[in-house]
Order: sequence, then structure tokens, then C-alpha cells
Amino acid sequence: MVQCYECGTVYPETMRCCPNCGSEAKIQLAPNSEFEEPKNPYVQPYRPYGMPMNNRMNGYAVAGFVLSCVALVLMCVFPPLSILGIVFSTLGLSQIKKSFQRGKGLAVAGLTIGMITTVFSIFLYAMVFIESLW
Repeated sequence: MVQCYECGTVYPETMRCCPNCGSEAKIQLAPNSEFEEPKNPYVQPYRPYGMPMNNRMNGYAVAGFVLSCVALVLMCVFPPLSILGIVFSTLGLSQIKKSFQRGKGLAVAGLTIGMITTVFSIFLYAMVFIESLW
């Protein structure tokens, strides 16, 4: 940061002249000067596009997807697997939001498949129960 001799305006070093008065005269400020902009603790550090912060796949997302797919195949035999798939996929999504891990697509797919399988198995068991009443 630099300060103009004539008007006292503080401006970045990259500018050649004062944006307020147009003068080229400047004073170099110390790094801890009162004119230095305070750093925002809530701003995340810059990272270029295409560089993930954490390159690991989330285990809960994978487990939720696998459990939901197995529940889709074994829907008539063991329906609580789809509920476990929903739980693990939800845990995976919450961890992915906090730690920037990979696997968001698997978690969403596991959540979707688990919900569809749960609704379909409830519908199937309701139909079997209604048929048994007749």
C-alpha cells in the first residue's frame, strides 16, 4: 500500500498514480501500518480450479451407495438395508460439505436409490398386507 503526498489517499502499489488527485508522488507504508486493510478470518484461501482440497473418497458415501444398491436387489428379502443406505448417504453428504472430500455424487445417488427403494418396499408390503386381508 502507498500513500499520496498531496491528498493522503491510500491506494495499492500496482497503481502508478493517485486515483483521487492524479499525482505520482507517493510514500511507502509499513506492513503493519494503520492504513493496511484488516484480513478477514472468514475468507477461505484461494485455490485454483481443478485442485480439490482433499482428494480422498468419503467412506460413508460409498457405503451408502453400496447398501442402497444391494437393498434394491434384495428388496423383498431384507428391506432395512435401504434405510441403512439412506443413513450412511446422509452422513457422507454432511461430511463432504465440511471436509471437501470427493463422493458427493455417490452420496446423492445412494440417498435417491435408498428413498425410492424404501417407498417401493413399503408400497409392496402394504399391497401384500391388503391382499392377505381379503
